[in-house]
Amino acid sequence: MSLPELDDQSLPRAIGESQSLPVLVMFVSQWCNTCAEMLPRLETLADESEKPLKAFQIDFDSNIDAAVAQRVMMVPTLIVFRHGAAVEKLTGSHPPEKLALLIRKHA
Repeated sequence: MSLPELDDQSLPRAIGESQSLPVLVMFVSQWCNTCAEMLPRLETLADESEKPLKAFQIDFDSNIDAAVAQRVMMVPTLIVFRHGAAVEKLTGSHPPEKLALLIRKHA
C-alpha cells in the first residue's frame, strides 16, 4: 500500500487530525533515492503498528509552502505531529528499527 499524498492545502488538515492520534508525514522527492528506500519501510511499519496512527507523504518540490512552514531543508524528512504540533523530526535514511521505535514512542 502506498502512503496517501498530501499537498500544501491538505497538510494543515492532516496536522489537525493529530489531536486524536499521531500523524507521520514524510517529505519526499521523485529524484531522491533515499526517499524511495525509506517510503516502503514507513508504509510497512505504519500498516503493522499495533496502535492507530496516520501516515502520509508529501512531495517536497511541488509543495514548497508546506516545506517552508515545517522548516524542511532536505529530503527525506519525517515529521511526527501530536496535538497539532510537530513533536519530532528525522532527516535522512534510518533503519527500520529506528522508525519502529519512533512510532512506538509517539503512538
